[in-house]
Amino acid sequence: MVFSLILWFIYDRNVYNPFKDKNVIIVGNSKELLNRPLGEEIDKFDVVVRINNFEIDGYEKYAGTKTDAFHMNYISIPKEHIQNVLSSNDIVWMGTRNIVRFTYRAGLNILDKRIQQYASGDYVCKNPTSGTMVLSTLMRQCNRPVTIVGLGGYSEPGYYYDENPTVIDKNWKTAHNRHCPEIEQEFIENAIIAGKVKRLSV
Repeated sequence: MVFSLILWFIYDRNVYNPFKDKNVIIVGNSKELLNRPLGEEIDKFDVVVRINNFEIDGYEKYAGTKTDAFHMNYISIPKEHIQNVLSSNDIVWMGTRNIVRFTYRAGLNILDKRIQQYASGDYVCKNPTSGTMVLSTLMRQCNRPVTIVGLGGYSEPGYYYDENPTVIDKNWKTAHNRHCPEIEQEFIENAIIAGKVKRLSV
């Protein structure tokens, strides 16, 4: 009986795919998002995926208002932020690098099939940034091209809209020490050339 439940749990989680036949956009938090007022275009997508400690209030003109799915780091994102997003939106998917640590920190049920841990095959390098991790994962689940906007942190300094120069400099150094921005940028550009990914433009 227990073994059957385990098999059912694994199967149910593996077949769950809220992205199939949907137009999906991943909205990053880099300052490039503020270059154009694309909020209305973002909200037209079937599934809007956001990343980490994203901000919408005050930025609706640029960032849109919808949140259908998210990735949040289990170490740096406050539990209150996660719970607020869940209570304010109809969330269909949550991505994480470590499901045990994420569910424990966020106070969530590890059996929730919406919470999916990234497979090792989704890593384009040893430790990619959150945006690249989400993109590489969704490319496997979406049967349509994945649209991206605001994922500029891998190619230029600045992960969030309003970071001051000191924070930008610190994060840029961290990115090159901890992540692999050159490899990630090449991965995204190749995916665009292959027609699997496209940037949002109006």
